[in-house]
Amino acid sequence: MELDLNPTATPIGIGNVKFDVEKFRAEILKMDDAELVKNGKMLAFLCSPRQNFGKPPKEQWAVQLKECRTEWKRRHRKST
Repeated sequence: MELDLNPTATPIGIGNVKFDVEKFRAEILKMDDAELVKNGKMLAFLCSPRQNFGKPPKEQWAVQLKECRTEWKRRHRKST
């Protein structure tokens, strides 16, 4: 089994690193759609009640998930 050591696969905020939303936005702008979806799915799991034993998720993970969803919507706007 091979480990994925891609730095974008680890949510910002693990450990004692201060979360910077502007830096995260810059990172997700560099991601292709597949990376953005992968990151969003991982964050959705980290924010799930099951993962958090019914407690609210860490705020930075919720913010990161919101930013991923916002970026996805920006990239895939429906033209009217």
